[in-house]
Amino acid sequence: MRVGLSPGRWFGGGHLMYQHWPLEKGNWELGPCYPFDNGPTGLCTLAEPAFVSSLGLALAVEEAASPCLHVGLNASSPEVVAAHPPLAWGVGVANFDRKLLPTVDAGGGDGELTLQSRGGGYDYPHVAHPLRGWRPGLIDPGDGDAATAAVARAAPRLVVRVSARDGLPAAARSLLTAFPVRGAAAAPPPRLLADPIWTTWARYKDGVTQADVLAFAAEIVGRGLPRSVMEIDDRWSVAYGDMAFDPVKFPDPAGMVERLHAMGFLVTLWVLPFASASSAAVQDDLAKRAPADAYFFRDRADGGRVATFDWWQPTPAAALDLTNPAATADLLARLQSLAAATGVDGFKFDGGEACFLPPHPAFHDPSATATDYTRAYVQRVAAAFPLSEVRAGVRGCQSAPPLTRLFDRFSSWGTANGLASVIPAAITAGLLGYPFVLPDMVGGNDYGEGPPSAELLVRWAQASVAMPAVQLSIAPWSFGETVGDLVASALRWRTHYFGLRVAAAVPAAATASVPIVRPVWWGSDGDAQLSADGGSGAGASPPLPDDVLCIADAFLLGADVLVAPVVAHGVRARDVWLPPGVWRRVDLRRLGPDVAATPWVGEDLPGGGWLRQVPALLDDMPVFERVG
Repeated sequence: MRVGLSPGRWFGGGHLMYQHWPLEKGNWELGPCYPFDNGPTGLCTLAEPAFVSSLGLALAVEEAASPCLHVGLNASSPEVVAAHPPLAWGVGVANFDRKLLPTVDAGGGDGELTLQSRGGGYDYPHVAHPLRGWRPGLIDPGDGDAATAAVARAAPRLVVRVSARDGLPAAARSLLTAFPVRGAAAAPPPRLLADPIWTTWARYKDGVTQADVLAFAAEIVGRGLPRSVMEIDDRWSVAYGDMAFDPVKFPDPAGMVERLHAMGFLVTLWVLPFASASSAAVQDDLAKRAPADAYFFRDRADGGRVATFDWWQPTPAAALDLTNPAATADLLARLQSLAAATGVDGFKFDGGEACFLPPHPAFHDPSATATDYTRAYVQRVAAAFPLSEVRAGVRGCQSAPPLTRLFDRFSSWGTANGLASVIPAAITAGLLGYPFVLPDMVGGNDYGEGPPSAELLVRWAQASVAMPAVQLSIAPWSFGETVGDLVASALRWRTHYFGLRVAAAVPAAATASVPIVRPVWWGSDGDAQLSADGGSGAGASPPLPDDVLCIADAFLLGADVLVAPVVAHGVRARDVWLPPGVWRRVDLRRLGPDVAATPWVGEDLPGGGWLRQVPALLDDMPVFERVG
């Protein structure tokens, strides 16, 4: 199926390494539509084949009914694709060293949205990835039995839901009805949204110890900074996949958790759906279970051996078959036992993308696909813990309780996975039914590109405090007291202003998937408070100017707060487009516990147009609230 993109602007689709806004600014090459860690076409951890156009078209593929789905948008011509080597997926340093995709369109895109079901398997030859050649329902796709292959092969089938509305805002609201909702009972714990999560990852990486965790917590408390969770990341365990603390690095985990609780932290641990091949969990599975009942994928040629694959750490890994209910029950039991023994409150569920599977996996459920694997991880495992976060998502995961974390950001400014990508990625998640988005760590992950500059860290903190949730790891005070004070000020904005607006948006987000952070055009048809289906009494929506459609550096928080962070180096003033209505600028620098009402600066401002060169000094951020 091919849909012409012109003359509209297109949004949705998922998270991309280069987060173009709108999508046709890039060349998203045709390739498999399942979650990746930096995928071969640029598709990343959130894969949701649903799109909305500025012409009022909403289009959602029923992914579970469209086997082995492939997606491309403004891709290169077949002749160009055939003339180049296949796009390839890698792991670790090799993956991060390659050019980030989708590339910026230089005029060579085909101008089409391409949706393709390859029901016979992931056999598209121009993209190399771990599941290329895999066919659904085949126990052994290399057995040469053509008759068996023909019977097991699913017929290509593409099921698409299409609706048309009067304008982009109504179409975007209509798109939300394609996704399941979580309900009020599954909203994240209020504390998780009110105060920042602190994590050990960017600061300590996998060398973290119990002493590091307690020292980090003491610094945060000593500086009087708000806190909800201390997340202990890679590598706390004795081996990947074994739910036991390393006794050398963490000699008294229960005592550590007790001390963190006393300091006002909840505690979570980083976990994966796979394990080191040498771990006790894998060896126990090999010793106790026949291949047909195995929890970890077995080698196709030798069922007495575990099937392994490479990932971002230098140790071979084995994946749990999450389509096996017994395997997920065992993982849940081990996590719950760990929590009971140590007092930890929840988990950060990393991974879950089918790119981290052995070649040609034989799922316990023979009807399962790559997206079913991710769905099982989120719905059967992560959803059991109210205090949790995940990064992988496919259709159906919208209803699960965890926060949805953006893929690991680089410590850089740009749209290629840097600070400027955070806003379009966060509002894309909202368009796709994930309102409770966690915008990864302030300042990025410091993955060898160098630590963030002081200015980058401050601007990142300012943008993050207006998001549904906030997470920090790199210590702001390590850049000096001035930077530490600027970030502390931003966190106070969260406490005294933004957190209250997030809390007010939670009911609609939980019960109707209404985004907490929204594109600036969301309510521009005058119906900002409409239900997700667009309502019944909306009037005609005037076309939005193209420069408004392309705003990727500002967003609405709820219906009536316009946030315009600075996401470029050295900027001290920026242009801001105000949606229809009457607006006032919020004086963030005057916020505090003794200020009962929202402080304003300047006069009332009419919406529906641009403000040019709005001051945005390093200790401030342009924020406007709709009044009246």
